[in-house]
Amino acid sequence: MSKLRYYLTVVPMTNRELDHIDAQITAVLKHNIGVATSTSSPLLHMDAATSTGLSFPSIRDIRTTSMIEKAHLLLNSDTPLGRITRARTINLRDTLGWTTSPLASPARASPHIWRTHWMGRVMHLLWETSSTIRDTNELLSRHTNRTTDIPLSKALPPDIFQMLRTNLTSRSLYWVGDIANRQGKRPIHPATRGIKRAPWWDTLLYHTVNAATIRRWGDRLAD
Repeated sequence: MSKLRYYLTVVPMTNRELDHIDAQITAVLKHNIGVATSTSSPLLHMDAATSTGLSFPSIRDIRTTSMIEKAHLLLNSDTPLGRITRARTINLRDTLGWTTSPLASPARASPHIWRTHWMGRVMHLLWETSSTIRDTNELLSRHTNRTTDIPLSKALPPDIFQMLRTNLTSRSLYWVGDIANRQGKRPIHPATRGIKRAPWWDTLLYHTVNAATIRRWGDRLAD
């Protein structure tokens, strides 16, 4: 079982792949205990203490439990591996263009992130199970030099943010305050941040700068 847990923890298998393995194991189990092949497979995995199930572990459940438990352990560890885990969580945060820990407000991971980022898989499994790993001390959050600020990931419409995300993260633009002047009243000229005027910048301003947005900036942004 320990080898299985290790394999499931490190190899980025998809849910479909694990479901296929589960189906094969369940077919063998049904044959061995002498029940009809038409017997509900989920019934075999239900808790025997609270239902008529057999409590037979699901490969998917084992993977989910193992990875979330390992993430909890490493995030709270003061070992080199623990520090690497926290650094990788911050890397995931920045890749997503967020300002808070992706484990505290998890979302569905893209196929690319699922394949290439271990913490991205943890985030996805937390999202699947409606769970979170709280960042109580905000050690995994990106801070702003303003008293209050608005994340661009929240200020922009979701589809626009995803379209601009690479342009934003490659230039370390995470907050509305990153594109606003010191008073928070108007956007900066892109050249002040060494950015060449381009269509993506115009799109960014179009979706963040309007009368309502400017009023909100004035109310919420401060040095």
